[in-house]
Amino acid sequence: MERLTNKSGVWCTPIDSEQINALYKKLAAYEDAEEQGLLVRLPCKVGDTVWVIIKGYTYGEVGDPPDAWYRVDKREFDYDMIPEYGKTVFLTREEAEAALAKEK
Repeated sequence: MERLTNKSGVWCTPIDSEQINALYKKLAAYEDAEEQGLLVRLPCKVGDTVWVIIKGYTYGEVGDPPDAWYRVDKREFDYDMIPEYGKTVFLTREEAEAALAKEK
């Protein structure tokens, strides 16, 4: 993807109308994606460390209901975690443990 601006958003050299049109088209594509709910700002980079609430079950005798248990595990953030961010996926262990404490 070709950058149309520098990091500060200011052009260092004069620009022509062709560059301005390219900039408008790119901005329009981003705005369209945002309006359609396709543009997402992730809370962290894919591969960053996050903390996840894990739920499991311990089974006893046949016919007994299973006992649920929970724990907080460290994982690498991935795209499939996006819907769970703030529910079972957190940026810090403290946030995950606080959410787990609220559930209990």
